[in-house]
Amino acid sequence: MSDGRQRPRSEDLQEHDLTRAKIRMAHLLEVQTGYRSGSRYWAQPGEPRPEYDPEHTTLTERRRAKVAELKGLDRREAKQLGLEWISERTLERMAAQYAECGLMGLVDGRLGAAPAGPPDGHRGAG
Repeated sequence: MSDGRQRPRSEDLQEHDLTRAKIRMAHLLEVQTGYRSGSRYWAQPGEPRPEYDPEHTTLTERRRAKVAELKGLDRREAKQLGLEWISERTLERMAAQYAECGLMGLVDGRLGAAPAGPPDGHRGAG
């Protein structure tokens, strides 16, 4: 998995890169555990949502639910999070990277990329 380059550390990240990784982590933890925090002890109101309830769903079912949920995101929002090409396999890879490297395993490789364009998506004549 290593290409010889040193992995970035959290202190190397710009604030929006760290925020993006934390959002990706919350989505992954919800798939893995049913809770965006990763634990029922720190459950947010309404958790676990029925499609992520670990008492009534399998990991595969939770992955499928997350894929469907993320495919329903606004395209720009999904792209900004690095989740525009989400699949069950992507979630498996993310879980492996998180297990190996923690939060930094979820940095999507677009370090320093500024948030995408104006909020209305207008980029000028085209």
